[in-house]
Amino acid sequence: MWFGSKILVTFIDEATGDVFATTKMRARELPEDLSIPTTMHLGGDDWQVVRAQPSSRALYSKLRALELRMSRVLEIEAGAILYSLPTICDAIPGLSRETVDGSECVLCEDDWRQIELVSASCCRAVDQEIVEIRQVQKLGEPGGGWPEIRVRSKPRAPLVGNLALQELVDRIGCGGDSRPLAYSGSPSRIEHGFALLSPGCCIYGVAPAGRVQVLGMHPGPEGEATPESVAPLVALAVDHNLELVDWCHGRRFGSQDPIFARQLVENCAK
Repeated sequence: MWFGSKILVTFIDEATGDVFATTKMRARELPEDLSIPTTMHLGGDDWQVVRAQPSSRALYSKLRALELRMSRVLEIEAGAILYSLPTICDAIPGLSRETVDGSECVLCEDDWRQIELVSASCCRAVDQEIVEIRQVQKLGEPGGGWPEIRVRSKPRAPLVGNLALQELVDRIGCGGDSRPLAYSGSPSRIEHGFALLSPGCCIYGVAPAGRVQVLGMHPGPEGEATPESVAPLVALAVDHNLELVDWCHGRRFGSQDPIFARQLVENCAK
């Protein structure tokens, strides 16, 4: 089940104690940690979050409610607020009822589906998003950061074939190092989530009923990826007609591309 429920947000003026706005927002549209200094633009003015109840995305997502006590900012330097990434994925999986126990592979929510394998039949939707991402990339500051962010919604279902999780495990040959998956700071595991650790690479995703729907990659905790270590993943991509997409850099590579394996290695090293 995709995590799309909205949060009822109540805004309170810290100076007067009055509620000046209420709205419903997706969790992804709100900061992950509201205990750190946060500024929001509301009704033509900038407001500083003085106190949030609760302050973490994991908690207000469960409660579906958030109270923000705000202080009006009289002046803020233009261009001071920049996004650390040019794009993020719109939809992320929800949480299961299983609590974390430390055995999980941990992933930041903003890293979800930043590097992934998608079905070749989705290439048109992928290319449409890449066009938009490249427009944002042009706005990047020399020292890093972007004044805008592309929240991509396509492809909604990146794998359209019938890849079984067991086939993935067997072919990757990860030595049985299969783990649950969790977001950083979350009290619960990701619903239907899985993570396979191979040298230098964490291969993760969701597989409801044992069928892989998302297949992403992230740098692994140990070792370095090599052409030899990613060879099983290359073979899997060829057999299932999958392509590699590096969203933040706006690039797509077909499994038959001569540099496909090299791109897998380089993305796992980031």
